[in-house]
Amino acid sequence: MKKVKSFFFTAILAVMCAGLNSCDPPERPDGENPPNVIEAKNVIGNTDNVDSVKAMIYDFENEKEYVISSTKFENGGFKLTLPSTVLYLNPISFMFDPDEVIISNMEAKHTILGSGSIGGFDVAGEHIGEFSFYPVDNYNLWSILYYVYLDRDCTIKTPSNYDEYTVDCSFKKGWNVLYLYESDNPIYTTTKPSEVNLKWYYYEY
Repeated sequence: MKKVKSFFFTAILAVMCAGLNSCDPPERPDGENPPNVIEAKNVIGNTDNVDSVKAMIYDFENEKEYVISSTKFENGGFKLTLPSTVLYLNPISFMFDPDEVIISNMEAKHTILGSGSIGGFDVAGEHIGEFSFYPVDNYNLWSILYYVYLDRDCTIKTPSNYDEYTVDCSFKKGWNVLYLYESDNPIYTTTKPSEVNLKWYYYEY
């Protein structure tokens, strides 16, 4: 199975089951906060047992998961501030298959907060659920599944003659927002779609 499908589609199933240019700043999903701030308001779902929220990344080289940010869950939401520097990064080739896309800098390294990466914890510190951000009325619309950190600027695009999926991403050094259009021909982009209408949902394990 190809890398892009292996990584991203696993995250899509988790949710289903429970152009920028070089001088522009990264897109902001809520129009207010920068990409390193994740703010959820009026979360939908049974959050009665949620005491805190943690953002977790996975280090594939050492096969370990690390908590990079945590905060209290209160008033039906949370606000996570992600670190400006992340130590545990993976090769850019783990994100998309370099045989299928054009990557401007193969030296770039990254990490991703995807589905299941923002967890709900109870007062005892047990991981009891996860938060996801996706369309309100229709799964087959734009959804934001990923916050992506890169250690340098990097563009990733599919060739014009490639039709299995489309990538049109201009990542900046630091945190970025990656949007995915879930369809037979998925589209990955760092440009916020104008028709996006997303809400935070909580799923209890």
